[in-house]
Amino acid sequence: MRSGVDTFKVIQIITKLELGGAQAIVLDLCRKLIFEKNEVVLITNIEGVLVPDAKRIEKLKIYFLPELDRNISPLKDLKCLNKIKNIIKEEKPDVVHTHSSKAGIVGRLAARSNKVPVIVHTIHGFAFNKY
Repeated sequence: MRSGVDTFKVIQIITKLELGGAQAIVLDLCRKLIFEKNEVVLITNIEGVLVPDAKRIEKLKIYFLPELDRNISPLKDLKCLNKIKNIIKEEKPDVVHTHSSKAGIVGRLAARSNKVPVIVHTIHGFAFNKY
């Protein structure tokens, strides 16, 4: 919490804004947090059918990172990690909330390296199951 203020600065990180439950929840969280007078930043890939919805959310600051991708690519992932670290360093959030596997890994590493006070990861589903 910002000193003397009852609001937070929250960074939400999700890999892509494709049509899905996790993505809809992230956008709903952004809207609700902004409605409650919090400062909200979204970090995501530029691809996804919900990108226009995110762009329409008033007062939402968005960083689009093409390197934030589901595929495993050590060089691209390292570049993504460094970009997220720099965003977190610049934005100085109270909370970093990650969603999805890739965003969860690189986002939490970046947040820890910047000593963000509160780091949260939400599991929306399991990638490895028989269904």
